[in-house]
Amino acid sequence: MDTKGNLWYNTLVITLSFTEGSFMSDRQRMLVWRCIISVFIAATLFFIWSNSLADAPESTVRSDGVIEWLKPIVDPQDKIDEGTFTFAVRKTAHFTEFAVLGGEIFLLLSTFGENFPRRLRRVPPSGLLACGVAVIDEILQLFSPGRACRVTDMMIDTAGALTGALVLCGITAVIGKIRGRVN
Repeated sequence: MDTKGNLWYNTLVITLSFTEGSFMSDRQRMLVWRCIISVFIAATLFFIWSNSLADAPESTVRSDGVIEWLKPIVDPQDKIDEGTFTFAVRKTAHFTEFAVLGGEIFLLLSTFGENFPRRLRRVPPSGLLACGVAVIDEILQLFSPGRACRVTDMMIDTAGALTGALVLCGITAVIGKIRGRVN
């Protein structure tokens, strides 16, 4: 494969070279990555928890906006029942936002390589931490008028987090192969 003209490969090399610069020690690089990833985690937590604190009518308005946008794309012939479609969109949103969080937590744990020497060993703690976030998320909904705490949502959230962590595990394995690392 000719990689010289490949835009994606060159972008990946440039991105990875940031962490290989000789102007920083390994410890300093890990600290920079931890800060960057922590900012992304904080933004994701803000997004998740701000949605949980919305009352039922506001949450419905937000979901309806997404549904109005998605429905013509996913179901152009309008064959899917509105209630079924709404349910699927809401649960997919739960799964997706926690997949992002699980991936972010996995990346943060990856900066502590000496404590988590193998990639797959970083997945369960990622899921466990995200599960804790899911519990807090559902408890917050108890304080929002018209909302409820659902164990099924916690399970969907945790499954999303584990999926996100596994996807990032696979991506980092591929990047590791490209860079010639085994871990």
